[in-house]
Parts: sequence; C-alpha cells; structure tokens
Amino acid sequence: MYKVIIADDEVWIGFGIKKLIHRSGLPFEVVGEAPNGIKAYEMVKELKPDLLITDIRMPGLSGLELMKKLMEEGHTLKVVFISGYAEFEYAKDALRMGAFDYLLKPVEEEKLFRVLDQAVEKLTQQEKKTLLLETREGTRCIPLDRILYAERAGRVMRCHCTDGVLD
Repeated sequence: MYKVIIADDEVWIGFGIKKLIHRSGLPFEVVGEAPNGIKAYEMVKELKPDLLITDIRMPGLSGLELMKKLMEEGHTLKVVFISGYAEFEYAKDALRMGAFDYLLKPVEEEKLFRVLDQAVEKLTQQEKKTLLLETREGTRCIPLDRILYAERAGRVMRCHCTDGVLD
C-alpha cells in the first residue's frame, strides 16, 4: 500500500478526498490528515508518505511553500495540488515546481481516480528503480540512478553513489 497524507484547511474537503481514495480500490492508505501546511510538513517528515494531496492556499505554509521545503530536503513524494482557484498562475507555478498534478475544487471523482491511477503507475516504476539497502544507520531506499557501482565484501554491500559511499 502507498501512504497518502491529505492537507487542507477545509475539513470536509479532506474527508471527501479520503472517502474517494478508499472507494477507488487502488493501493492507497490515508495515513494522515493535516489542517494546515505546518502540520502537513511535520506529518510528512514523520510518516514519509508516497503521495501528498494538498491545498495550494493554507494557513502556516502554503501548498507551494510546503512542496518547496520538502523538495529542498530531498523528499521524493508525489504532490497533487487541489485548489478552489481556477487561476492559471497557481497551476503553472505548481507544475513548474514539479507537482504531479493539479485538481480544482470541488474534486471530481473521475479526475481524482485518473490522477491516483497515474500515481500508482509512477510509484511502481519508481520502486523498480530503487535498491533497498541495509546500512549501519538503518534501511534506506537508494534510487538506482544514484548508484555508480556496488561491491560486496562478505556480507557487506558497499554502494558508491553520486553523493558518497554507503555501507
């Protein structure tokens, strides 16, 4: 199951999206709901979701600020923005920053299912391109495109990556 966090200051919107995700039958589990950007940020750091569905305008941190902060810290989750504003600038900014998609409120079931289906496809592809590596610090997922080469010394695997050596 892929983990999802929903962030929206309108509680009923988050509740509706959660119900739709459950109804979709796709391998998603809503592991957290945040009423603002600051709480969403804390939840993402703690729960490490695969997908974040966030309002673009919220108290604390806006959805755009939240995504920027998470990306700067190296989080690789997919971000879907939702907004009641049909202004093209919001969508353009979100997509320029690397958002997975952008949906208008009220979120239509068919459009959300399409986005979720595409997210499953991308997340599955991403999993296939990742090496699960036990390190001294714990288990880590390493994208294969970061691994330069790997060598085995007995039971230890040492991976030489673009940003250093892991063993």
